Amino acid sequence: MGCSESKPQDKKAAERALPVAAAAAGAVAAAVAPAQPAATGTAEVTPELAATLRAQHMEKLGMYKAFLDDPSKPFFDVVVVTSADADQTATFEANIEHLQTVKRIPGKGQTDYMVVPDPPGRKVGCGGSTLYVIRDLQARYGEEYKTKRVLLIHAGGYSKRLPNHSHCGKIFSLLPASAPGSAQAALTMLELKLATFAHIPEQMPAGRGGVFVTCSDDIVFYDHKLCDFSKPGFIALGHPGSTSIGKDHGVFVLEDNKSGAAGLQPCKKFIHKYSIPQQIAEGAVVGKTAAGEDEVLTDSSYFFSQEVTEKLLEMFVTTLSGEVKAEVDAYGDFMQGIGSGATDEWMSDFGNTAKKDDAEEVANILALRKAFSEALKGMPLWCLALPGSRFYHVGTIKEALHHFAQDAGFLTCLGSLKSMDEAPAAVCKIETLVAADADVSGPSVIEFSRVPASAKVGSGCIVSGVELPEGAVVPANTFLQTLPIDTSKLGMEGACGYVTHVLSTQDDIKKQKEDVTLFGKSVSQHLKNKGSIWTSKMYPVRPTAAESLQCAFEIQAGLESGKAPAFWDGSERLVSLAECVMAKNLKVQAEQRKVILDELASA
Repeated sequence: MGCSESKPQDKKAAERALPVAAAAAGAVAAAVAPAQPAATGTAEVTPELAATLRAQHMEKLGMYKAFLDDPSKPFFDVVVVTSADADQTATFEANIEHLQTVKRIPGKGQTDYMVVPDPPGRKVGCGGSTLYVIRDLQARYGEEYKTKRVLLIHAGGYSKRLPNHSHCGKIFSLLPASAPGSAQAALTMLELKLATFAHIPEQMPAGRGGVFVTCSDDIVFYDHKLCDFSKPGFIALGHPGSTSIGKDHGVFVLEDNKSGAAGLQPCKKFIHKYSIPQQIAEGAVVGKTAAGEDEVLTDSSYFFSQEVTEKLLEMFVTTLSGEVKAEVDAYGDFMQGIGSGATDEWMSDFGNTAKKDDAEEVANILALRKAFSEALKGMPLWCLALPGSRFYHVGTIKEALHHFAQDAGFLTCLGSLKSMDEAPAAVCKIETLVAADADVSGPSVIEFSRVPASAKVGSGCIVSGVELPEGAVVPANTFLQTLPIDTSKLGMEGACGYVTHVLSTQDDIKKQKEDVTLFGKSVSQHLKNKGSIWTSKMYPVRPTAAESLQCAFEIQAGLESGKAPAFWDGSERLVSLAECVMAKNLKVQAEQRKVILDELASA
């Protein structure tokens, strides 16, 4: 199969959508915008707070731009990104090299980049990954690893709940904001992480190292001037939220739970996913929310000092013999055992453990928790109380549709809207060309795609990498993604082919089922598939993107009518989402995105 390049639409017929498309053509809302409710686990945002957070975020972006403009400015000594396996490692390394080449992230000589894969054959969690990262830092830098200022971004995993990020990894997903210095290219999550935390190295003690730990599917807005990373031990960002939010997060219990606490606060203990009554009983409440609910300080990212790094490496090498044998959490399993009020009760609570019914896994986790608790005994625990800060999770289809296309508070904080007086455009267009008379309904997210005249996209859709033909109709609540793949990696003839994935934005992609369904309709009755949408082989490979898109429409129409498409008759090889991610052809995809970016730039 050969990769054929599609012809672009007539330039005059298309509306050129900037990556900050949520703001583009945003209608003016009511004179006073209401506070944004906590629709997806985030505390409400008032227009006044959004304006403050936006100003703080824009200041950080300016600081980050200064690092890009002046390579002599000291940044993090090392930026480490974890990965799931060797294939994802290669993908991440290629993306990092590209962003360095185009000067969108600090370059060689200014900071080092490492991509560290999890060990093969076993899930070790972000806690286990952290130990392997420290090991690799020591192997690369020798005893100097202790003094390195490190940004550690946990990015392993294949974003199964938001599969348009699966091929690139969550850390290279595109956001509804412009990259620094570009009006067309969208900001990646990696760039946002680097910009958000660019202030940290200067707030660490001179000559001493430490590791700042964050995840690749959350976004935080806060006043960086309140931060101080000079103390030994653990220093964690603390965000105000109700106890109803706290029950799904880690929560800090301060030594002095005074209302309005700001800056560095000594912690009595850290509790992880405690019920509302338990949070209250532990003394975690620090005040009241604007809605009158009990307020606590919830977790997001954290720092640990050189002393902790040394203790963790010693434990990994001696106690664990250099091997993690269970899935470990870098939050609950690291921090619940420290603080002046910490107890051992948490160690036997396996309610939030993925394999809580696996006796061997539970025994291994318990042994690891005891090892962490012993190694970190006496380490101080601090909370950086950040009043007015906000934490957003963007790891599911529901969250992407809400935050990118509907959430005026989030989009204002991100800089995509000037204020909450502007309404989101409802259709979030990222590196996308949309014809002026195309019928696109919101909330929807469309990235590096083309929507020509007379095409229609219903509400609640995510469209990625797709070139819709004239007159095409994408029904409401449809996920549609065209992905170029290297067919040789699948044992098929040729070098390149295309697969278009179609499913409902309301489908549970990860859930294991006897009867696999799409759009609420049985796939298993036609293909005898069991398992999950992620692993079910139901998509054909085609030599062109247009042909693969037509197959996706046939799947959707066939499920609706009850008549299976012809290629489901067992006569040809079908592939799954999981297989396509492993066989992705990022070079071809990058070339297609460049064509669109060039058209946007020339408009």
